[in-house]
Amino acid sequence: MTKSTSPKLVGEFNKNANETIRVQLTEYDGKQLLDIRIWVQNDKGDFIPTRKGISLRLDLIDSLQDALLKAAEELEKAQGQG
Repeated sequence: MTKSTSPKLVGEFNKNANETIRVQLTEYDGKQLLDIRIWVQNDKGDFIPTRKGISLRLDLIDSLQDALLKAAEELEKAQGQG
């Protein structure tokens, strides 16, 4: 069995009134991961993770960042045309 560490929260923002998106560094099966997941509040008021999200190997962070920057550029282009 591999030793697991507690997730490290690196970012959080509201998706809407009921959902929060959390960005965490975590570990699964001995591998370090970036986890981007939707969390919701349960009946007790605690936030719990949903199945909606992704976990990526840390070596894919640069590719994700590139894709997000390209998406932002395309959005700016589209807004400039309207």
